[in-house]
Amino acid sequence: MPTNRRATRLVAVLLVLVIVGMLGAALYFKKNSDALWQIVSQKCLPHQQSSGDPAPCQRVDLLHRYAMLKDMHGPLQYLLIPLDKITGIESPQLLQPATPNYFALAWYERTLPAQRRGSPIEDRVLSLAINSQYGRTQNQLHIHLS
Repeated sequence: MPTNRRATRLVAVLLVLVIVGMLGAALYFKKNSDALWQIVSQKCLPHQQSSGDPAPCQRVDLLHRYAMLKDMHGPLQYLLIPLDKITGIESPQLLQPATPNYFALAWYERTLPAQRRGSPIEDRVLSLAINSQYGRTQNQLHIHLS
């Protein structure tokens, strides 16, 4: 029985650590809910315009008004972030005829994870996701490509 108690305690401690880590990450991003907007508007876009290098983004598409940024979570996750200030999926701006189809553009960018992986990735295992108005930590629309 002592081994079972140790295992139970270890699992409990690990669970607490994971929860604390997740809460810490959520609080970190909640502190700066404009972090993605700042990266795109103050770094990626100006770098692209001045030198042709979109760093820290992987790509800035001026014609279609978006940037692709490697997500810090996971090896093959990317974020499509509009170059225009759009708060989220509920934004009326997304319904305007002149607004790019960001979902189609994110799907087009599915070559980025494949390039990073070094081999093709079947479409059936790729996904696009967007955070709801109440389930997000950032005040800039972004589409997850995984």
